Formats: sequence, structure tokens, C-alpha cells
Amino acid sequence: MDVDYYREIFDNLNYAVVFVALILIIILVWYEKIKNYWIYVFTNKNLLIFCIASNIIIQILLIIFITTQPISDSKHYIDNAIRLSETGSYINSYGNLTAFWTVGLPAYLAFLKMLSADYIFIAKLVNILISTGLIVLCYFIFKNYLTPSALNVYLIIFTFFPNNLLSSNVILTDYPFTFFLWGSVLVIIKVKENSSLIFAILIGFLLTLGSFLRPAGLLLPLLFAGIIYFEKYPLSVKRSVIIFSTFLLLLLPWGIRNYYVFKSIVPVSTNGGYIFLMGNHKNSSGGVNFDFQYDMSNPDEAEESREAFNKGFIDIINNPLESLIRIPKKILNIYYRGDSSVTWSLKKLNKDIPQIIKSMIFYSANLFFYIIIILNLIVFIFFTGRGKIKKYRILIAISVYMIMIIIIFVGSERYHIPLLPIHIFLAAKYFEAKIS
Repeated sequence: MDVDYYREIFDNLNYAVVFVALILIIILVWYEKIKNYWIYVFTNKNLLIFCIASNIIIQILLIIFITTQPISDSKHYIDNAIRLSETGSYINSYGNLTAFWTVGLPAYLAFLKMLSADYIFIAKLVNILISTGLIVLCYFIFKNYLTPSALNVYLIIFTFFPNNLLSSNVILTDYPFTFFLWGSVLVIIKVKENSSLIFAILIGFLLTLGSFLRPAGLLLPLLFAGIIYFEKYPLSVKRSVIIFSTFLLLLLPWGIRNYYVFKSIVPVSTNGGYIFLMGNHKNSSGGVNFDFQYDMSNPDEAEESREAFNKGFIDIINNPLESLIRIPKKILNIYYRGDSSVTWSLKKLNKDIPQIIKSMIFYSANLFFYIIIILNLIVFIFFTGRGKIKKYRILIAISVYMIMIIIIFVGSERYHIPLLPIHIFLAAKYFEAKIS
């Protein structure tokens, strides 16, 4: 499947390069008129409505005309959902009670399956709502950090980034987790304006939903409670406690179930050791690989995970230099491609589409992504220090947290998706500096 997909991409890459180059030339020739039209003529609210409508229409057309078949992780989530729906128990393909794949997405799909036989299509429609909601969340978050003109740039980039547009076609946790993460950020901003305890409960609720999708969300309540604590001490002590208490209470039933099954404390998932070993065994390049031993059939998944952690730590101790070199490799692995949703959407289809279209989408998605990252680097090099760090404290905290998770575990191009709002923000900051 990989060979066929990439052959189609690269056999037609010259056409994609010419087509995208022509589009870029047109944009450069008409740059001033385009800039005046999109950045100045549109008010922020009008452009937000336009972006919401465009996102919904384009994504509906994409899920209709690009009929994606689930592969890899996506297929595992769906298979687990089917077993959960049929048996009433969360079991793996070996018939064992499991917590390896996070339960959030399978449980949600199992619920949709109860409502309709075409539950995958419904899930894709809900993905459109999640994607649209993310645009709205980012608008209300980043209007606090950007000028009106730069906010217009932000909306345009975020809405029409090809990877975002194709996110509705795939059944994965990346964008739903990102939605709950940034939903929590918006609520934290509202906490500064309104000290109602309801907001603290809402943050705990959103972070629980995010954690059921990805174990990376497990420590976010501590991070967010800490941010609120330092922002509004001493009035924030109660709110910090409420955030953490809400999170624990909602997560507790799943933790009790896992303790009953594995006789170990498993707050979210038993795949921590697996992912840690993937990124830290002696033959690892820091990215996704399967060159290590792991017994997926072991009914005691918690024990298997602990053994994997031990193997990873032993390899780190025995190969300290390689382990240090592996850290920047992990970072490179999350930024060397910007086409995760594109590839997961186009790799296996019920009805094929012209190869040249695949190639153009693939090429434009990665070119778009590289431009965003280059603008990020320019902002870091030439424009840092112009704003107060305190103003961007929450953005810095989220960035450091997510990067640390990747450094500890493993790098993958899908893992930068929760940070995309920040990367697009920095790209918009570049235009803000140039416009001013």
C-alpha cells in the first residue's frame, strides 16, 4: 500500500510542482490586491463566517468524493469499537480485556454504531463540526494576541491548510484531542474575565475527554491548574482544586475498571511502555518504528508495559550518547512532514481518484506546512523579545509540555497537530510584523 501510494505521488510530482508554482506566481503578481481584499476588506467577524462556511462545504465535498478506507491505527480503533458494541466489554483481538488503545474513540464510535449502521460516515460529519469548532475556538483565543489584520491571516491559513481540510476523512484522535485542549485554553482565558466556578468544572471536564483520547492529556490538569493558580493567586486556589478534582472524579471509574482487570494503577492506557520503548530502544531513530519485541497477546497489559519501560530505560543507560542524539531526531520526526491527514485519507480508497490530484494535494500540503515552519523560525530569530513573555505564558506552557512528551516518548508527524494553532499563530505574527 505504501509503495503504490508514494509511486502515484512521485510519478506525478512534476505536474504538482508546476501547478502550485503557477498558483504562487499568480498570488505574488496580485499580492497587493489579494492582501487588501482578504486582510483589510473583510472584517474579522465576516471572515470568520466565510471561513466556517468554506470549511463545512469543502469538507462535506471531500468526505463525499474521497471515500477513505480506515488503515492502521484508525482500523484498530474501529475494530475495538465493533467488539465493544457487540460484547459490551472492551476487549482486544486476542479476546482479552484491554486498555491498550485509549477507550475514548472506540466508546464514542460504539455509541454512534447504536444509532446508525453508517456510523463511520456520521463520525466524519462530527469531525467536520470538530474542525469547524476548532476554527471558532482559535478565533476567540488568538484575537487576544493578534491585530485584526493578522487575525484575518490566521483564519485564512488555518481554514485552508490542506491537512486541516482532510482531517474529517480520517477516524483518529488527533483533531478531537486538539479541540478539547484548545477548548480548555479558551475557558482559562474566560476564567480571567469571570471567576465563576462553572468554568473550573468545565476545564476539568474537557481535559478528561481529551485524556480519554490521548494519554498525553493526563498531566494537563496539573499544568492548567498551575497556570490558573499563578495567574490569580490567592483567589485561584479553589479553582485549581476544582479542576483537578473534577478531572479525577470523571477519570476514576475507568481507573477502577483497569485496577480490577490488571491489578495495577492504569489511569488511561496501558500503551505507555510500548510508545516509550518505540522511541528509546537501541535501534530507534526517534520516530515511529516496530523494530522491538512486545507481546501484544499478554493479558496482563500493565505488566507488559512495565517491562517495556524497563527495556527502554536500560537501553538509554547502556547507550547514553545515542539517546542524546535521538532527542533532536524526535523533534525532526514531528516536523519533517505536514501531510498526516492527507496521507491517511488518500492511501486507501473505496473509489480511486486521479493520481495527479493525490500528488497535488500531497505536495501543496507539505509546501504549505514548510512555509508555516519557516515563518515560525523567522519570528523566533528576528522578532522574539518584542512581546512580553507573561502575555504568552499559556502558549509557551502548552508548547513546552507537548514537546517534552515527544522528547520522552517518540516523534511522529501526527504529534505536532495539537501545536498547529500555535505554529499558525507565529506565522500570522510574521505578517503582523511586516504589515506594521
